[in-house]
Amino acid sequence: MDSQDEVKVPNMSSTGENSLNKTYPPSLNKKIIDADLEKERLNKEDKRSERGWLGKLFGAGVHSPNNIAGLLIVILLLVAIGYTFFMLVYCPVETHHQVVDFWGIITPLITLALGYLFGKSS
Repeated sequence: MDSQDEVKVPNMSSTGENSLNKTYPPSLNKKIIDADLEKERLNKEDKRSERGWLGKLFGAGVHSPNNIAGLLIVILLLVAIGYTFFMLVYCPVETHHQVVDFWGIITPLITLALGYLFGKSS
């Protein structure tokens, strides 16, 4: 075989087995590799569709709980800061107790999520 006819693309199959066979003609090896690449592409599409829209938002695997906890922290902080400014601007009379009570509810939730993110796992 001359170097122009050789197929240099490695097999991308999930089993890790090499489907190239030196007894096959290069065109057949190329077809086999193309079929393996197509299978791999379809597997990736299946995994993407299995995750759904929540998987796209939070990610998949071991990082998704951390992403959810981080998103929860951001949402809680935005809601609490928005509520505080709203109460200070539109209801300045007797706002102090309501804002303190609201932060008294939000703060433990934020620290709980932070504890989950940075806590030591055994």
